[in-house]
Amino acid sequence: MLKSKLKLRNVIAIAICLAGMTMFMSGCEGGNMYPNIKGKNWQMVVTFVNRSSDEIHLYGESEVGGPGNKLQPGGSRTRIFTNNGEFPPTSFTATAFKNGAVVSTHSFPIEFVGGDATLTASYPW
Repeated sequence: MLKSKLKLRNVIAIAICLAGMTMFMSGCEGGNMYPNIKGKNWQMVVTFVNRSSDEIHLYGESEVGGPGNKLQPGGSRTRIFTNNGEFPPTSFTATAFKNGAVVSTHSFPIEFVGGDATLTASYPW
């Protein structure tokens, strides 16, 4: 009788453990850091700063080099990236572009607080 009670307790303990792991994993949805933001509005404010002595194009993901992102030495511009119903990114890649060629790229880690993130991408990185 004692053995069967211990076996039943073990089975119940394993079931509770598995249920907890299932709830945890479904909340993470593929290991994303921000499962509570998916499908909600989030925004990432990125300020690009040219600390070099040359004119340079600085832009982020979903942008391309062009007149709108060319910065004079010491210049800056701000761009707001918003959600598209997906998880917010955990990193942001900025690109420096000059004379028709990519000069450098850099990946910045992002931390969202309350659905928002702020990042300054200063070149040179």
